[in-house]
Amino acid sequence: LAEMFRLYPMVLTQSFPPARVYDLFNPEFDDSNAAAFLHQLLCFKASQGLPVREEVSKVGKLLVRRSKQQSLRQVPASPLRLWLSRIWRDVPESQDRATVTECCVRWIGDDRASLADKFPCLAVVKHEVEERGYPDGDTWLLSKLLAQVCRDPVGHSPDLQHFLWLLGASPTAGMVRPLLDMLVEEPGRLVTLWLCLCLWVPQPHPPELGPSKVPPVPPPIHGLLRTT
Repeated sequence: LAEMFRLYPMVLTQSFPPARVYDLFNPEFDDSNAAAFLHQLLCFKASQGLPVREEVSKVGKLLVRRSKQQSLRQVPASPLRLWLSRIWRDVPESQDRATVTECCVRWIGDDRASLADKFPCLAVVKHEVEERGYPDGDTWLLSKLLAQVCRDPVGHSPDLQHFLWLLGASPTAGMVRPLLDMLVEEPGRLVTLWLCLCLWVPQPHPPELGPSKVPPVPPPIHGLLRTT
């Protein structure tokens, strides 16, 4: 298929309806080749102004069905999940923004996935922050970071701290404290959050995220702790 697509992209595009997406994936074989072909196909379709959401929706449904989870956010790390996040990053037309950003936030907090596999999701989240603008985007992102730590204080990944590199500026007390006030009503939650953040080992800025407006010194996680 990949060679045929290289030679006759429009012909193959026209002969490959969304319903055939499931035919690409056989649970007995590695998904990577099929997913790479689908990624290439959808990039081409989007460049031609053709719809792509239905194909991507089917990939999401396939992941949910295979993993026997209740939602796409809950599916475990896998090569196909990584390819889906790459499609979201490279083909923005494929995104249902609300669903996609929630999935990306959850998957970045997955302690069973490598940081390298999270870069496509971080790119999607970065774009969302930029779309919302400053300070709304920063407030939204900080709320997601705090919520993920509180949702799973034991099993979350410290990779969540890379959200801080995506901010439009270093977090301020005026931005963070209203978010913390919402946690005060639940006894012990604020203490749990503080302990989790204090245990994070600062990670350097990954060049894959592009330039950051947040200074590297002090480490962003230390800057966040000072505002709390």
